[in-house]
Amino acid sequence: MTIKIAVPTHGRSDTILEKVLFLVSWLWYEVTLFANPKGEKEKYEQLLGPAYNIVEIDTFTTMGTLRNEILAHYSEWEKVLMIDDDIWTLYKVFCNKLFQLTKDEIRDLIEQGFGMCEVSWYKLRWLYPSSNSMCMKDMIKYDKFIIGCFMWIIKSDITFDEKINCKEDYDFTIQNIVKFWGAIRFEWVCTDNKYAITKWGLQSVERESNHWKDIARLKQKRGNLIKDNPKRPNEILLNFKK
Repeated sequence: MTIKIAVPTHGRSDTILEKVLFLVSWLWYEVTLFANPKGEKEKYEQLLGPAYNIVEIDTFTTMGTLRNEILAHYSEWEKVLMIDDDIWTLYKVFCNKLFQLTKDEIRDLIEQGFGMCEVSWYKLRWLYPSSNSMCMKDMIKYDKFIIGCFMWIIKSDITFDEKINCKEDYDFTIQNIVKFWGAIRFEWVCTDNKYAITKWGLQSVERESNHWKDIARLKQKRGNLIKDNPKRPNEILLNFKK
């Protein structure tokens, strides 16, 4: 199976070897780093040499524009695994506890995800969106949010909303569910991301204003497909009726 890994990265040349490249270095898939801001490409080239493809993205205004620039490098129907630059491992839940996946388990999971997409209409897949073992279950959901930091994408004509900065993955998920009747989410596996730990599910307080603007745009654009999260007042949920 031909799988390509795309890594958007920003100012992480000092940690990328111990983070995402630690995760993907032994998978033997083609890996491309999409570096921003201008000048970052040279840092990665000095650090990594010719081992990885490195593409410089001069500028972008939102996360939506960045992810669209990345997808533009791939052809329709190509299998693209988009992984953020601070992800370094995956976990599975067993008896309400998290256990780190082995290398073989991660490789099998990646290929299983794309395999499921190939034999169905679904073109988007992900894992559980937070490392909360008490909420994770041994099941698959088809109408839930797919977080952007680790996405299986079979490229189609769907693009990210370039007016959304930090919740671009919500709108991308909705488009996939509407067009392809679902998006696959494994509820028993998660990454080591810290989004769910912070007050607004964000990486930095500076993104708070974008958070509220994004929620307002999603509600205006998607109507009753978005609802407030009753357990987290500052967050939203997808609202596809059963």
